[in-house]
Amino acid sequence: MLWLLLLVVFGALYLSHQSGYLAQTLPESHRKQKNAQDVLDERYARGELDTDEYESMKATLTHNQTH
Repeated sequence: MLWLLLLVVFGALYLSHQSGYLAQTLPESHRKQKNAQDVLDERYARGELDTDEYESMKATLTHNQTH
């Protein structure tokens, strides 16, 4: 009887994982990996970078993406 309950529970977990339900319940920050531009924007917003540093790094990222 216990094995049947375990089978049902694991089956439900497997199906919910396959359907993406669990991924949809995670916060967005955990669902996608941040790209370099996102990290740069966040650092600028927190005041870790001044405008010159931000613009320089942004230009470097843009340049690297085109090559």
